[in-house]
Amino acid sequence: MKGISTVVATILMLMITIALAGTAYMYINGVFTSKTGIVLSIASADCSMSGGTYTALVLVRNDGTLTASSVTVTATNFNETITSINSGAGFTFPIRNITTVTAGYIKVTASATGVSSATGNMFCP
Repeated sequence: MKGISTVVATILMLMITIALAGTAYMYINGVFTSKTGIVLSIASADCSMSGGTYTALVLVRNDGTLTASSVTVTATNFNETITSINSGAGFTFPIRNITTVTAGYIKVTASATGVSSATGNMFCP
């Protein structure tokens, strides 16, 4: 019984090596580029009520490598904007004297120019 020739075996080994190297490159490229640029996330969102008005605190983090400019936090019946969040930093949006919010879960969105937005939920009692 004969095996495959040395030339065919070498070509197969090269093809397998190139395929594995390409797969590793694609994986590593995807992992590192997912955190570059501006990556917004909502770390926490709390809502409390005192004297008939709500106060909301929304912590937005920039987990990317670039500074996020003109970050806006939006939720039902209120909107707050700051100028920038540095790379690796967070900013707490204090939103006070909200009188038009009803009790329950509220969807909160953080967005910046040219970046996909981050969403989360906040419960107002």
